[in-house]
Amino acid sequence: MAQWFHGQQIPDEQNLYETYDATIDPPWLRDVGTRAQRGQGRELVVVTPFADSRPDRERCGMKKNSYNSDLAKVLCTRPPRYFLSDLLETDLKASGFRIARRPAPGVAVVHGDLSQFFLEPKLGFLSTTIEADIELLLVVETPDGFVARRHFYVKGEQGTVFVSQADQQAAANRAIRLLLLDTVGAIANLLDHHPAPLASATTPVNRGAPAPGGDE
Repeated sequence: MAQWFHGQQIPDEQNLYETYDATIDPPWLRDVGTRAQRGQGRELVVVTPFADSRPDRERCGMKKNSYNSDLAKVLCTRPPRYFLSDLLETDLKASGFRIARRPAPGVAVVHGDLSQFFLEPKLGFLSTTIEADIELLLVVETPDGFVARRHFYVKGEQGTVFVSQADQQAAANRAIRLLLLDTVGAIANLLDHHPAPLASATTPVNRGAPAPGGDE
């Protein structure tokens, strides 16, 4: 709501900000990475970029006014299908997996299809919660010929009083970190269950019990 001072209308800072589009940058791995250390030298290929099945590919979210109406866009400076696939590949490498450039015998292949990446404020009486929703389908072809499909859905939240671009980025980063935690762990668990038929010195295979919470 605008404020009045000495007969002049002063625009409210929050409403003034909301009329401008916000932007989301790809986060640094140090801010969202898992450091899972689950790879054990196993080799895989991440097909990049992911497919993009989002219903609205022109924006990554929306900003609302106090009447809960759509007021401005949240835009990604790089399409999320690119930076999410790159982050997954980089985090898998940081977790001890070996990243191959092309499929080969004994090498797992990871495909992704992004169906949602959207930020939206949930307006409260005195504060706002920015919700970032990501949905991703992963299809993994394991070294022993098994094909697994799994949907991942995560929500990152950031509470705020005055919605800033930093708040938008924080919500997105929380969701991306949750996505990496889920996907890296699931890929590691899957390959525990479906290792390469023959182990070698360069691609050691974990034939022990899968980690708790494994899900094929």
